[in-house]
Amino acid sequence: MQNKTTSTGNAQLLTLASKHVGTPITLIEAGKILSACGLPDLGDYTPGQCDRFLEACTLLRRQGKTYEEVAMHFGATPSDNELIEKVHDLLAQVSSSQAELIRAALPKMAVEQLQEVKALFWRMTAKRLKKYVDSGQLETEIRSVSKSVLASVGKYLGLLMPNSSPKVKNLPG
Repeated sequence: MQNKTTSTGNAQLLTLASKHVGTPITLIEAGKILSACGLPDLGDYTPGQCDRFLEACTLLRRQGKTYEEVAMHFGATPSDNELIEKVHDLLAQVSSSQAELIRAALPKMAVEQLQEVKALFWRMTAKRLKKYVDSGQLETEIRSVSKSVLASVGKYLGLLMPNSSPKVKNLPG
């Protein structure tokens, strides 16, 4: 199975085992498999330990054995089941600490996204305004509104100052 004479790290062991059985092996599964084949959770594994782990993976994935059957195959003691629980606890702690990190990061991410949306809004608004000005439509509308306002003001002033009315008498002076 394992032909290397050097040690293999955790990530390498998981990759090797996943390729060996043809399906991915999760960290939780790896902890259970380590316990079932009587191996401690180490940073590096010898070639013999790698072979043992790969054999356990084969028994579980290819032959459909249970973790208990694999433990019996390797003669793992009940204290190894305690290791399974410790590994599960460690993984749960890692998962909960990662969840806390994610929860802490969410507000910052939301603010960053809002800032991006705000910047995009202003860029799009400026682009539309430039197009509006460049097309001449803004100038046309301003002239139209100006004429309308001047006409209204003119009518209003004409009502207030009826100088052109024939009924108004000019005072001597």
